[in-house]
Amino acid sequence: MIMNIFLVGAVEETSISQAQALFDTNVLGVLRMIQAVLPGKRRQGSGQIVNINSILGFLPAPFMAVYVSTKHAIEALLESLDHEVRAFGIRVVLIESSYVRTNFDVSAAQAEGRIDTYAAQRRRTASAITHKTNTVPGPKIVAEEVLRAIERPYRTRRPIGPAALLSWLRKLLPARMFEPSLRKAFALDPSSNGTVMQPRTRW
Repeated sequence: MIMNIFLVGAVEETSISQAQALFDTNVLGVLRMIQAVLPGKRRQGSGQIVNINSILGFLPAPFMAVYVSTKHAIEALLESLDHEVRAFGIRVVLIESSYVRTNFDVSAAQAEGRIDTYAAQRRRTASAITHKTNTVPGPKIVAEEVLRAIERPYRTRRPIGPAALLSWLRKLLPARMFEPSLRKAFALDPSSNGTVMQPRTRW
């Protein structure tokens, strides 16, 4: 099992050392594991590498930019890898999950350089995310998709729940049509805060 670090904070608030540590774990940790298992899979001439990534691998998310960057990097790494190893009978699967009800946000690392100018927006976004994570299925939905990836016909990408629709919309809609919904989802405008719950995170 590879540890995954979650970092919360604006780009301007995030130190370079924090960003380096995040990439070392979230991206290079995956790379190290892949390099460890590939020789055996090449020798046997078959196999799959199944990685649980995130909807954030293809969508932006405010106050998580460096974390999201690691998810984008994983998408690129594994899609490229699939082309490299296909001739050896090995395929790569990306499971792209949406919100899952866990305590991941509570244990998130915080950006080191807090800037008051971002505070109000950070609170609105945290509240919107907490509301979402309190109303979604638990991690079992991801485990079930891993099993399907192993047992059913191969697909490179396996989006879960809303991730499938959002992936399609992001590709087809122009930014001017897609971005308003994205901004509303993260309460990026004061008027979009609505009645979402107060955050239980340390944002």
